[in-house]
Amino acid sequence: MRNKILSIYVPVILVIGLVFGGYGKPASAQPAKESIKIGAATALSGLHAAASGSEFKAQQLWVEQVNSEGGLYVKEYGKKLPIEFIYYDNKSSQGETIKIYEKLITVDKVDLCLPPSTTGHCVSIIPTMEKYKFPWVACTSGGKAFVETKGLKYSWDLDFLSYDTAAAVVELLSAHKDEIKTVAVLYEHEMFMVENDKTFMSLAKKAGFDIVLNKDYPAGVKDLSGVLLEIKAKNPDALIAFCYPGGSFLMLKQAMELGLNPKFWYGGIGPGISAFPRIVGKPATEGICLQGTWSYKLGFPGAKEFYDSYLKKWGMPPDNLNSALGMQGCQILEQAIEKAGTLNREKLRDVIASEEFITVDGPVKFAGERTNKLARHGMCQWQNGVIEVVWPSDVATAPLQIPKPPWP
Repeated sequence: MRNKILSIYVPVILVIGLVFGGYGKPASAQPAKESIKIGAATALSGLHAAASGSEFKAQQLWVEQVNSEGGLYVKEYGKKLPIEFIYYDNKSSQGETIKIYEKLITVDKVDLCLPPSTTGHCVSIIPTMEKYKFPWVACTSGGKAFVETKGLKYSWDLDFLSYDTAAAVVELLSAHKDEIKTVAVLYEHEMFMVENDKTFMSLAKKAGFDIVLNKDYPAGVKDLSGVLLEIKAKNPDALIAFCYPGGSFLMLKQAMELGLNPKFWYGGIGPGISAFPRIVGKPATEGICLQGTWSYKLGFPGAKEFYDSYLKKWGMPPDNLNSALGMQGCQILEQAIEKAGTLNREKLRDVIASEEFITVDGPVKFAGERTNKLARHGMCQWQNGVIEVVWPSDVATAPLQIPKPPWP
């Protein structure tokens, strides 16, 4: 069995694993190289830890799988090189995230980087990655900065943007106008969610929906009972919540306590987290809609194998959103190295910008754009204890369940 390594760095610089020893003769005049250093920052603690965990688990799984095969083959060195994965806890701080990527590049001397999680953190490092000319793909970001910032050469966004997410919600609601006429909207005051709300409000009004409430709440809020009682009094057909996991979990628990049970409930990112059924109780997940369109049932290459290997390693299934996106980002990097045959960042940049990549969530192609031209924008729903794709209809694995059943 081939050796494998996984070097893990956290703020105290705890190192797990060792870099391979010995020097093989390279196939070219390139200096001897024994590993590929790949760096990342992730929220191991703080507000975004729940949302970041699944993407990070996918990254760890990828590193383990690559190293079990002896590493990534790099043509310019004429051999496989194992991955040395260096990461730090950004403590859910964008300022800390910026510092970490600066350190990874200038002090740790990484060859390449994987992204942090969530929109704000990804957007925050765009200037750093552009400054040092490090090609990278944001996986769990929907920030408009990737398409609205001019002159970007090394930064791409894999996920669909905030206005695509909001548009998918309006499209699904519009397909069920007989059941849904009045809508209440809550959103967390963070970049991605604010962008979602702005687009949703514009599109929903044009589509003829009656918006009975539109309010934001601060990140890290501890009590939403007041605004939920206000929503209950208005008795909307649908509740749309653009929020991260913490807000989503709190909202659902308090809604159950207060007896707020609209026909349609969209919970943003939180309901897609693997721990969601354990946090709110499995019966309470039934009928809850969420962001994303990934399912291994769609049959993309390696999707079922990814599902099974993730479940085996972590004891829980991959999230329908962040886990798949995290693995996609790793696969793009792996295939870019294979196609370029080098770790030269300029050549990798050219490959990422122009080539098509095969991933567990379908094909990816940027083709001169800052986002994946082939991304599918849609929604999922919890049905009978599993997540089903319900929109768009041409890729749906099940029809939308409406009205959602009463709380248990």
